[in-house]
Amino acid sequence: MILELLLLTALPQKAPAEPGIVRYQVIPEASSAGFDGSSTLHDFGGQTSAVTGELRVDLARIAETAGGIFRVEAKTLDTDNDGRDEGMREHLDVENHPYITFDIDSVRGVLKGRRGTLEGTGRFTIKGVSRQRTFPLSVDPVGDNGLHFKARATFDITDHGIAAPSKLVVSMDEEITVWVDLQMRPVDGKPIEASRRVLQVTERLEVPGQAPLEVKSVESLWSAPRGLFWERPQKAEWILASAGKVTTLDLRRGERSDQVRNSEDAFDESRQRLESLEAKLEGLSAASRKRLGKRIEDSIARLGESLKNAPAGGDADVVREGERISIRLGGVEWALIEGLEGTGKLSVFQGIPDLPREVRAELAQLEGLPTSLKLRTAGQAGVRTFEIQFGAEESGRVPDWAWTPETWTKAAQTTEEPK
Repeated sequence: MILELLLLTALPQKAPAEPGIVRYQVIPEASSAGFDGSSTLHDFGGQTSAVTGELRVDLARIAETAGGIFRVEAKTLDTDNDGRDEGMREHLDVENHPYITFDIDSVRGVLKGRRGTLEGTGRFTIKGVSRQRTFPLSVDPVGDNGLHFKARATFDITDHGIAAPSKLVVSMDEEITVWVDLQMRPVDGKPIEASRRVLQVTERLEVPGQAPLEVKSVESLWSAPRGLFWERPQKAEWILASAGKVTTLDLRRGERSDQVRNSEDAFDESRQRLESLEAKLEGLSAASRKRLGKRIEDSIARLGESLKNAPAGGDADVVREGERISIRLGGVEWALIEGLEGTGKLSVFQGIPDLPREVRAELAQLEGLPTSLKLRTAGQAGVRTFEIQFGAEESGRVPDWAWTPETWTKAAQTTEEPK
């Protein structure tokens, strides 16, 4: 018996499961960003170590999860020439636009051992003007858990409303190469003990006149004293239910939303759009109707068809039959819950957009977690059905930063265009 115990304790123990997304923060003292340019006289460049930001990614699922934002303090760029630096700061209008930002929206490629060459797509915002670009990037390991990240993109600075500087007979080329050379470390977090249920999710979208689209994914539902969160890797999304509030996190952009659109709101938008198109069609001249009428009529027909899926008004009916709970509205079943037990809450699933308001309210009242859940939503995109199978409870842990999204780096909301 003693020998058996010794052998068991000597065996490697399975580590608790953790969320796949890791946040990496820039180490400013080991990082730099800058640009390379040329003029009629000579080539030159500028750089700075005043770089901040973070990358959010599950390294095993880069294409589905990678996103982040990096900021460069524009006034600190140094070209090793005081006069040129002064002119550069003036052209960049650093007083009104203190940061150059680089948002990563998606990444293609695969890493092996935290190493590889990838292709990224993101937005460069310079002087308040954002432009999307595709660029090569490389990743290498640093230390036990860190990353060394390099990226560069060549483009025309006039795309950002910046005229190429010129002085006397010397003028700068309009094309420059912007680069970043960053070292990053994982964001430390205090682990919070949690339980996890693996979710087998089938999502089906039905659009009038089109073949149904079905997507299957493996997701996780985490339960901790602070609440629940639903980890959705393929959408790079977490939905948190904590302190009576449901919050959706866009992990690529580091943005959060505490507002979830109800199905009724989605169809109100459809009705407004339909009225607008009908008025536009009515106001067209004969020549314009011949050129644009068919396209507008097709849009009106599609909107009219989609409005047939709008939820009925009135109160929802909750029907209990043994271990099955059905939530219906106007004779249509919008939710089916089976095997509900325990003290958890289904409120986290209120984070799914385009549920009817009354159905969402009834879900919030239910206590316990099910063995299976089926939800129907309807909006401008069509009818979407979620079928979710819940796995057995297992031990895990969640970093404390997962529960404080307001501390995450936020992407800038810039819409300014060059004049």
